[in-house]
Amino acid sequence: MILLYRYISSCLLTVLFLQPLQAQVSHAQAKVIAAIRREVGRISRDTAVIRVTVSNEEVTPPVTEGGVKITGFYKKNKIVKINRWTGMYHGNESFDYYFKDNQLIYVHELYWAFPPDSTGKGLNYRRADRAFEGMYYFQAGKIYDYITTGHNRFENDELDPGLILLEEAGECVRLLEKKQQQNRAVQK
Repeated sequence: MILLYRYISSCLLTVLFLQPLQAQVSHAQAKVIAAIRREVGRISRDTAVIRVTVSNEEVTPPVTEGGVKITGFYKKNKIVKINRWTGMYHGNESFDYYFKDNQLIYVHELYWAFPPDSTGKGLNYRRADRAFEGMYYFQAGKIYDYITTGHNRFENDELDPGLILLEEAGECVRLLEKKQQQNRAVQK
């Protein structure tokens, strides 16, 4: 009985000593996320941005059923936001990538699925239900934290959401920069 009492006391003391440490980590994490959210809000409210858009035939791999549209938002020749919208036969997906000093800081992902029609044999294209939402926070070029609701491709533990989102954002940046170069060449 005494050994059990000592064991329980030891466990309790360990928990009591580690709890403030956990609170400090959570507080520090909350501060980083709050700073990212403030920056995202600032970028979203900025109306003095230059837009560059790439669509369908300029995007590889081949276009999906509903098309693809990538819009880049630039401030002082630096990318600050990218919106990538893709239409598919089963729904639409949208990614908003936010950047600070050309570094990815946040990704907001939404997937809207078309529900079955009344016959159950097709889809109701007049309505879309939100099937997934993901919020991904980045710091120093790596994923810092993320929150998701619904089901998506990252349920497979072999996939690294941070790496994949960084690669996808990088591809969008390359397509937009190519479009900007073409626009400059036409203006000359």
